[in-house]
Amino acid sequence: MDQAGILRKFIQRVKAMSEGDEERGEDNFGSDFMVEQRGEKNSSSISIKSIFLSCFFQRLRRLSTKYRTEKIYPTNVGEKEENVKKNRYKDILPFDHTRVKLTLKTTNNDSDYVNANFIKGMDGPEAYIATQGPLQNTVIDFWRMNWEYNVAVIVMACREFEMGRKKCERYFPLLGEEPMSFGPFRISCVSRQISNITAVCVYGECMEKRGRVVWAPAFLTFCSNGVLESEQTRTDYFIRTLTVENENENRRLTQFHYMNWPDHDVPSSFDSILDMIALMREYQENDDVPICVHCSAGCGRTGAICAIDYTWNLLKAGKIPEDFNVFG
Repeated sequence: MDQAGILRKFIQRVKAMSEGDEERGEDNFGSDFMVEQRGEKNSSSISIKSIFLSCFFQRLRRLSTKYRTEKIYPTNVGEKEENVKKNRYKDILPFDHTRVKLTLKTTNNDSDYVNANFIKGMDGPEAYIATQGPLQNTVIDFWRMNWEYNVAVIVMACREFEMGRKKCERYFPLLGEEPMSFGPFRISCVSRQISNITAVCVYGECMEKRGRVVWAPAFLTFCSNGVLESEQTRTDYFIRTLTVENENENRRLTQFHYMNWPDHDVPSSFDSILDMIALMREYQENDDVPICVHCSAGCGRTGAICAIDYTWNLLKAGKIPEDFNVFG
């Protein structure tokens, strides 16, 4: 079974919520799953109780409430008066011990604060940067962060507007628009060549402006120089190639923009999430630099993407222990 199949099976078994043995306990699912993958038999049923999923999320909620009310992980820096206006939501702040600190300064007034945390991955404690959707007054900080930490892949898991409210300041131009400048950073949406053009669907910027993300037969749009325009649509998400210019240095990065995951809800397609994460890994050539992931608040959808990618990497490397515990 390929790695995507393994991850799908893992999540499908959770979704199935089949009847299970009452004595197994909710934290043994990781062990049961790994036993099943090796083809070994267990005297106890491997099925999951229907109550498992409910208990799982109730426990997560209790832990989250405990961390917040008991200040197990302080957020003192984010609570400072000078930083309050840099937080999209007053109750979602970065932990002090894992917050991303900025040393790159563009003006004398720049501070080291941005509403972002490092998240651990398989290869270390700074595999991901989980951050909020930038505010109008923090877009420069967002690009300072990406520049300082050499980010090559950005995952955007929200729309600019959702349910009539602005959820993220647009920090990039659409294809065909003029470059956007934020402080010393000049951002362009550029073209790139596609070698494998099968099943590629490319839309013009007018369709994106209307918010249309649909599945259609593959067709291609070429610039006058014969280079394929760098906006692809694969069911639920866009892939953009952005260039960032700062002090005569140019860098290129890839943005994955998932469009069909409503806030406080589930994504429209599980397969498209896996497809996007698999491609994200292909574009992430250097595992020593973090992947920047954001939604609006930088916790729900962002955390889910980081968790899926982290688990997927563990599965591929065969590093999930038999006593695997999602709470440990």
